Amino acid sequence: MEKSNAYSFDTFESETSIDKNIMDELNRTLTKSHREILNVLHSSPNLTPKSLSARLGKSPNSLSNMLSRINEINPHLIHDEKVGREKQLRLGTIGIAYLEAQESSSDKPKKILKFSNSARDEALKNALLSLNNFKKCDPDNWLLKLDDCLTDHMNIDENPLLYTAYNKFIDNIRTLRIKGYLLTLQTIYDHLNNEIIVKRIQETLDQLLNHFYQLETLFNLTNEKPQIAFEIIDDMFLKIFPDVWGGLPTVSSIPHKNLFPEATYASTYYQISNMVHTAVLNHWEKNQAIEQWEKSYCTSNVIFYYIAEKCKTIQTIQSIKQGKSIL
Repeated sequence: MEKSNAYSFDTFESETSIDKNIMDELNRTLTKSHREILNVLHSSPNLTPKSLSARLGKSPNSLSNMLSRINEINPHLIHDEKVGREKQLRLGTIGIAYLEAQESSSDKPKKILKFSNSARDEALKNALLSLNNFKKCDPDNWLLKLDDCLTDHMNIDENPLLYTAYNKFIDNIRTLRIKGYLLTLQTIYDHLNNEIIVKRIQETLDQLLNHFYQLETLFNLTNEKPQIAFEIIDDMFLKIFPDVWGGLPTVSSIPHKNLFPEATYASTYYQISNMVHTAVLNHWEKNQAIEQWEKSYCTSNVIFYYIAEKCKTIQTIQSIKQGKSIL
């Protein structure tokens, strides 16, 4: 892949939209594998190269070569930073804007795009408002207090209003991350203008959204192509409870491998399996299961209803079998 100088990126780092010529150039330059790397880093920032290669199901050498190719573009789409002994990778503003521009230019109805922009603006407003409320609780020391909250050093009883404002701020930041408004989230980081605090927030989000990240690809697929997502869940249920659903599936029954890479399938299967076994073992009702999952994954999604319904079917079939065995 030859490095192209056809378009200048020099002034783009501070922009929130991407020029059509730049977009066309990146579309020509980046391969499908390159865009897959960008998408993973878009959904899970600050991954180590080892974690990224595991997510993609690629060898470290192969990943290193692809990253080198991507970084021939100037300025780089992907930035790396040494944290302790490890290197962490994240998308730069250009990389984020490129992916968000791709999403915005997809064949979605204009009404949905307009609503999406409005929702993004509302989410940004709420986040900034909650941050301002936090500042008002202690105008002189708010930055130190925010650091204390993020590192769990603050005594909650010391200032309940401050801690309430902090929780509201984190909830709004989490909403930005869950909805994929990463460019908007970067606006909050720029507003804070403090690298240490930003790192603390990202570490906090990683902890809060650990379960969410494992199912994020499935959540996105459910929003874009629900039938495919349901087929993948059906396939997983065949593996989790083969005696209930009539035997193990064949390898060929795993749907749409290109849309759901093997490594992503494995991590998602692990999460779904834990959800299902816990729900069935504890005899959770549908609404109870959905409520528990929404708390764990910090979001609601139609797949929770679909999985809960299948768990109910499993419980019913198991009850019938147990009744027959007693007779």
